[in-house]
Amino acid sequence: MTDQERGLQGWKKSFRFDHGCVMFAYGGQNDTAFLSLPGEGCSFISDWQSFSTFLRDELQSKITRWDGAVDDFKGLHSVDQAVELYKSGGFKQGGRNPNPKQHGNWITHDDLGRTFEVGRRKNGKLIRIYEKGKQLGDSSSPWVRWEVELHAKDRVIPWDVLLHPGEYVAGAYPCMSWVSERAFRIHTIKEQDRISYERLKQVASTSYGALFNVMLQREGSAERVVALLKKQAIYRNALHSQTIIYVLRVILQMNFETDDLDWAMGELANLFAESSRVGILPHQLNPGLFSEAWTVLCFQPLEISTRCRQTLISMLTAPLWQVSKEGYIKRNFGFNASNKPTRYENTFTH
Repeated sequence: MTDQERGLQGWKKSFRFDHGCVMFAYGGQNDTAFLSLPGEGCSFISDWQSFSTFLRDELQSKITRWDGAVDDFKGLHSVDQAVELYKSGGFKQGGRNPNPKQHGNWITHDDLGRTFEVGRRKNGKLIRIYEKGKQLGDSSSPWVRWEVELHAKDRVIPWDVLLHPGEYVAGAYPCMSWVSERAFRIHTIKEQDRISYERLKQVASTSYGALFNVMLQREGSAERVVALLKKQAIYRNALHSQTIIYVLRVILQMNFETDDLDWAMGELANLFAESSRVGILPHQLNPGLFSEAWTVLCFQPLEISTRCRQTLISMLTAPLWQVSKEGYIKRNFGFNASNKPTRYENTFTH
């Protein structure tokens, strides 16, 4: 285990396991700890029953995000079929069809592969269907991955997902019944008797989150921002202004889009881990997904985005990669004129 000598997503100290790209962090955050276990790290766990029991009962942990995937190596369930299933209501579970999104070249079809995405991570549930083989550089590969992503937003993710992942993937959407004969569905928790304060936080974050972020960077502290806003509001309605101030304190402490940052770091960590294995730059593996996640990262306060960026770059290791002290990345093989160093900053440059 390697001490990263920096924090991670709000925790003060972070560590990277020597194998499996597993990340661990602790310190702060109400005396909690953070464990990120990507697919590669999962392969090192031989007894999932004991592992999940220990985390649930001994450490009283909870799952805040779970990704479950099924690989169709023969391409029998293609991204084109996923689009047709969407049109016929195959991803609909009451109410409206979830929002779709496409990444990649859907007009002329190139060798980089396409991604079809259904749902929104802000709602806590989405699925990505993408041409995994092409993403890894095999232009003739039929390999397609169906990947379900769940967040603990208005739902409790049961520990049983670690023991029966296939059943939960199958139960995520009606059209996924081909994955498993048994299907388990995680039901959304109905919001009942929720006080208006929760709604006020949501409205304030949506309407003024960007402004608060700019003010925080300009003024240097949450207390200064609160003081400025409180001074302007207190003359109109003291009670209302106190509510607003309390909401602002919570939002500022949450760093605004904490859920988005958690999603972005999870996706980027997977891309950087894959890059370290296959020797393809992270933004080339899935350009659309990388761009969306990197944008979320770049909109964080400078100190947080810098630490996250350093953590991700540190995942690119020998023998395939070399990283300079300045953060420039180069392949350790096949050097030619086109293989110029790459540096990931607020925007990445060649």
